[in-house]
Amino acid sequence: MTTIYLIGHSNRSASDFVHELTARGVRLLIDVRSSPRSRFKQFGRDALEAALATHGIAYSWRGEVLGGRTTIAVDDPTFAAALVSVISDASCNPIALMCAEGDPADCHRSGKIGAALIALHGQPSTNILRDGTDEGIEATLARTSPDLIPSELQTRLALGPQAELDLAPRQYARGADDGRK
Repeated sequence: MTTIYLIGHSNRSASDFVHELTARGVRLLIDVRSSPRSRFKQFGRDALEAALATHGIAYSWRGEVLGGRTTIAVDDPTFAAALVSVISDASCNPIALMCAEGDPADCHRSGKIGAALIALHGQPSTNILRDGTDEGIEATLARTSPDLIPSELQTRLALGPQAELDLAPRQYARGADDGRK
């Protein structure tokens, strides 16, 4: 089972943040911030990596390709390879992609990465909200500004008049033409 969580550190305490990850069995945190720094010292790269290690969670920074400030488009082979790597990493244990923004509807981790995972690979993800509840990517994207979702993904996701997602394109994205479902 491939499980991918999306989480924003916002101004959480380090212990609350790690609790959300351990409660879900996350074994790898992929940092998708363009720069692995924070005004909250517990979320600077070195401090975060050390805190995660004490709980058996590995850390990987991939903001150079998956960061919100990168100019790499979703149809770029480099971005595509990064998504395949994320899915592969999640094939054995739950993983989480982390950025700084507290509300996933206001962040590239949902609007670009989460949308690309589902639109291009049929891979759902789940946002861990600030209050500790989970929200499926479909629900997050329904409340995400279209400005945050690349246009090529909007077409594949078929955003409707009520901003609901029609998931029929998932079959096409997964290779319906070659008989796979």
